[in-house]
Amino acid sequence: PKTYIGNGPFKMTKWVHNSYIELVKNPNYWDAKSITLEKIIFKLSEDERANLLAYEAGQVDGAEGIPIDEIDRLKRENKLKTFPLLGTYFYIVNCKKKPFDDKRVRLALSLAIDRQYIADKIGKLNQKPATGVVPYGLKGITKDFRIENGNFLPAKADLAKAKKLLAEAGYPNGKGFPEIEIIYNTSEAHKKVAEAIQNMWQRLGIKVKLSNMEWRVLLERRQKKDYMVARAGWYGDYMDPMTFLDMFTSYSDINDTNWSDKKYDALIDKAKKTVNPKERMKYLMEAEKVLMDESVIIPIYFYSKGYLLRDYVKNYYMSPLGFNYFMYAKIVK
Repeated sequence: PKTYIGNGPFKMTKWVHNSYIELVKNPNYWDAKSITLEKIIFKLSEDERANLLAYEAGQVDGAEGIPIDEIDRLKRENKLKTFPLLGTYFYIVNCKKKPFDDKRVRLALSLAIDRQYIADKIGKLNQKPATGVVPYGLKGITKDFRIENGNFLPAKADLAKAKKLLAEAGYPNGKGFPEIEIIYNTSEAHKKVAEAIQNMWQRLGIKVKLSNMEWRVLLERRQKKDYMVARAGWYGDYMDPMTFLDMFTSYSDINDTNWSDKKYDALIDKAKKTVNPKERMKYLMEAEKVLMDESVIIPIYFYSKGYLLRDYVKNYYMSPLGFNYFMYAKIVK
């Protein structure tokens, strides 16, 4: 706290690692007269169940990170709040590793997934099935980008088409198809999604094994292209479709798909250089179409956040980018 410099509505006074962070009102904030909270204490814990217990015991005013098996109960009791975030949960495919070098295989795997089921039965936080890469909430040419550019994938599985594509690629009923390994970072939620997709892909006659690992190990394997299918996700850095699309250019440091396309690169580059907003958006829409036509990634759902907050906490709000705003929050009991 002694060396932390900031110009926000609050300033840090204590930071007890792995325990809590204490903030107090910043008298030098430009709008300090509007700040009513004198102090905020953020309890630090990765234990979702402990966080929930603390909330229900009245020890805290809010909590994030909800145990999956408690979501239904909290919904019934009207305690759970949800908010859509600008983010996409997806799987990436190693596009140069056989048999994933055939886009028919990649599309078959994508079509075999029931996104609606995963969103409703596993996510449970009002997530929407990801029918494209770019989530809802971003302006296109005249309306929402996702609506304007259409659905590239169905919300429900299209098993018949998936089997047809797999047969065309030389794997009728999965015959001769190598066992797929899905790698994901350790988390109960990621595990449940992976298990659901494992079952869905097995309906194609494909064997699937699951491997969970620490986040750093997952990143390393993705970066080294040492994987077949890997969990991934992306939250927007800013409110524009570009934040979801330029990451898949051939020159992007975070493109772990082993896929590159000159046409795609050209579209992204044109969008970055074009001043006319409508023309620029057309390039971005066309770029997403290329990405989805090639089935480079397998979108699963668009993120939503679940959290707990007392009704007496007023004027707190969250942005679609996931930022928490407490500057105008107040306690009204």
